Amino acid sequence: MSVYKRPQSPFYYYEFQLDGRRFFGSAKTANKKDAEVVEKQLRAKARADLDLVKASGQGPLTLDIAAGRYWQEVGQHHAGAASTWRDLARLIDFFGKNKRLDEITEAT
Repeated sequence: MSVYKRPQSPFYYYEFQLDGRRFFGSAKTANKKDAEVVEKQLRAKARADLDLVKASGQGPLTLDIAAGRYWQEVGQHHAGAASTWRDLARLIDFFGKNKRLDEITEAT
């Protein structure tokens, strides 16, 4: 488990590799034990996602993929397609293109 603190940051960060893929980011906690728990949970989730990709050939649905599919199937046919495109871009800017749909909650 690689949990470490960066200089000039109050939070711990995690970094690990599975099947040649690198996973890293902020644990969003200043407590090392909590950061290790977060890293362990993220490692298990990443393993489950990679197993799903291997089994089905499909990974988790990200906002970028969902927005692209919505645009192709529905959005481009709207009378106000320009505003639909702009709204999709705002969503992607706010959440990030790699945000998984199952991670978006009412609070976010």
